[in-house]
Amino acid sequence: MNYGMVTEAEKQNITLKVLESGGYPNIDKQRAQLIACRDWGADAIILGTVSPTAFSDDLNRYTQDTPVFATVNHLIVDKEQRQHVKGVVGVDWYWMGHRVGKYLAEQHPNGSGVVDVAFLPGLNQVVGQSQSFLAF
Repeated sequence: MNYGMVTEAEKQNITLKVLESGGYPNIDKQRAQLIACRDWGADAIILGTVSPTAFSDDLNRYTQDTPVFATVNHLIVDKEQRQHVKGVVGVDWYWMGHRVGKYLAEQHPNGSGVVDVAFLPGLNQVVGQSQSFLAF
């Protein structure tokens, strides 16, 4: 996903800074990154949150008036914070896993031989990945 955003930003002559928090347990690092984006003067923040509820009642504390676009992971915010989220592009983890499983089943129908598949869904405590695994 980052590759696509970076490539398109280059085509559009847009400055895009990509920050990586290091994974789901790093809420404090992501908070600091939001402040850095705000202080840098970003026109907008594209947020792939490390936790659906990490910013549920205090998103504007970190972003102030910078518009936020939530992407990939679900972002749950209260009514007051909703005004700061200008758009959402989500992933339905269940259907993503289902479609991958369906594709592989079609490519390798019963009787076509053994196929080894490595499925790396991520951390157990992350709901999206577990839904993807169940649907697979």
